[in-house]
Amino acid sequence: MDDELIQRLKAALPSRYAVEEEIGRGGMAVVYRAEDRKHGRPVALKIVRPELASTIGIDRFLREIEVVARLQHPNVLTLIDSGEADGLPWYVTPYIAGQSLRDLLAREGALPVDRAVEIARGVADALEVAHREEVVHRDIKPGNVLLSGGHPVVSDFGVAAALGEASDGRLTETGVSVGSPVYMSPEQASGEGVIDARTDLYALGCVLYEMLAGRPPFEGPVQAVLTRKFTGEVEPLRALRPEVPDALAAVVERAMAVDPDDRFGSVAALRDALGTARLAAAPSRARVGRPILVAAVLGVTVLVGAVAVIRDVRADAERRQWAAEQIARVEDLADQGRYPEALALAEEVEAAVPGDTALANLLPRISFTVPIRTEPAGARVLIQPMDGPEDAWDTLGITPLPEVRFAGLDFVLRGPGDSYLGYRPSRLRFEREGYRTRELLLTAILGGRWRGMEPLGAIVLVPEDSAPEDMVRIPGFTWGPIEHGPYFL
Repeated sequence: MDDELIQRLKAALPSRYAVEEEIGRGGMAVVYRAEDRKHGRPVALKIVRPELASTIGIDRFLREIEVVARLQHPNVLTLIDSGEADGLPWYVTPYIAGQSLRDLLAREGALPVDRAVEIARGVADALEVAHREEVVHRDIKPGNVLLSGGHPVVSDFGVAAALGEASDGRLTETGVSVGSPVYMSPEQASGEGVIDARTDLYALGCVLYEMLAGRPPFEGPVQAVLTRKFTGEVEPLRALRPEVPDALAAVVERAMAVDPDDRFGSVAALRDALGTARLAAAPSRARVGRPILVAAVLGVTVLVGAVAVIRDVRADAERRQWAAEQIARVEDLADQGRYPEALALAEEVEAAVPGDTALANLLPRISFTVPIRTEPAGARVLIQPMDGPEDAWDTLGITPLPEVRFAGLDFVLRGPGDSYLGYRPSRLRFEREGYRTRELLLTAILGGRWRGMEPLGAIVLVPEDSAPEDMVRIPGFTWGPIEHGPYFL
């Protein structure tokens, strides 16, 4: 993107985001580091290339990406906002300052077996959540696996999945394909097979191969890579790294099978197989008569393994120390009644250290949850602070939303009977094609402790062409240069 396009982007974006610098680019999108002015935090702002947007259609892309916004898991980089700015579709994710798996492999080469399996199982956890929502990532690769405190977080569920669903195969018109040739499955590369969960499973197998071997399973010109991919011509993993257990090598080989039917039935099955395989020990290749050499080799192996364990323990300790410091900040913010800031920071901690008990105990102090439903379902739900900029709408997701977490009260008022009534001045908007947009206020109650709001009933949406009660629909008309759409009277 040239300077003119960047200025166009900055002028059209909602005022809550301030673009700071470009931090990455690929065939489908350009990524900027931006400031979320509302929460005072850095975010990653991703802009889909204009030629792709014009090919697939902005409205359809945004509808598809809202499905991705439903994905909530510590191993998934959450999609927190999306929209369109002057014809450029964009979406926002948390900014992860850590390295990617690609960076780690470039620096260290082959990883310790346990570490490689641990990362692969974390990616499988993320994919399992996505596949339950019938979302296929389509572009699993080392560059899309971020390591936050050593914890794997899968990114780019947005652009790859949404483009894949919205394009109807038309991306070939732009010269761009969804996915990376080295990691994409044969059926994805050919454009003829069914794209489903097994497509991601194949790519994860390729990534695990690279973590264990220190190099990708396929190298060379794209055409040569695709030819070997279709024939299943891959150098055996144990030929490159003999200490990989036979059982683990077999798991990788099955995950990378050319025929989808020969792979594992799900990423959950792959994850379980990895857990079993890493317990297996590689057979000893020592020969009788060379005990000193064998002892030396074993000593080096033990030392390397010990260093890897120490490194992992140290990273985990640093991550938990950081989390403890941030949780203390969350408590301070809660004491000051700065609940939106407290919740934003708590979400960052949860992504880095999932399941922390202290953080879980804090959440009721700073937030509450409610389910949101509409009749009919499939409405886009947005929220806006009443005191914020007019265009500062945040997307919550597509209904039905079984549990939506909101920041707590900005202030409290003393009510009858010494109870405390709290009101957070925000409003919700419900949008669905073919129906009138509807808005309502969001309220919460504090009575000595946080209580969740009473579940909202289903929000009934009214078709655009239907008349409100006691009114009739008047057709539109054209009179000379004047055009008037339909209205109600």
